[in-house]
Amino acid sequence: MKEADEGVDQEEEAVESWHRTGKLPKLQVSAEEYDAWCKPFRNSLIVKLLGKTVSVGFMRFRMERMWALKGPVRVTPLSNGYFLVLFSSTEDRDYALQEGPWMIADHYVLVQRWLPNFNPWKAEYQKRVPVWVRIPDLPHKLYNVESIRRIGNMIGKTLKIDQTTAFFEKGGFARMYVEVDL
Repeated sequence: MKEADEGVDQEEEAVESWHRTGKLPKLQVSAEEYDAWCKPFRNSLIVKLLGKTVSVGFMRFRMERMWALKGPVRVTPLSNGYFLVLFSSTEDRDYALQEGPWMIADHYVLVQRWLPNFNPWKAEYQKRVPVWVRIPDLPHKLYNVESIRRIGNMIGKTLKIDQTTAFFEKGGFARMYVEVDL
């Protein structure tokens, strides 16, 4: 019993130290524990509505309508205007992540995969947004995945190439999903 009491004492001491110094204590965990803690969030996205503060209920309602979800979602507010969206369906999550850009109340919605160490106050991706880019009148010889990816990478970071574009099923313009700086 003494060993268990010593463990509790060490944890209490770490918490007291944190209150005194403001520095978080380091928590030692095994890889298995870490994976188990992260597992419930693997089907989640981190979402932020740019330039507008809204309630969690408003966000949930608008996202459910906008994404035409097949299953329920759980939306949890985070700091700095971010929301954690936990999907019951991987298909719904992938659609929300890949088919943007999305807008709610005339404001862009930033959507990113959940990251274990996400910090809403230090989020780097808030400076970048994925957008669909159309390149009109692209010469036919450039209608191949490699050329289009390279063009997209000149704009930002190519995330996806529209299937119709990739297989040159339709001329007029090439379309790609590119992450760009705001």
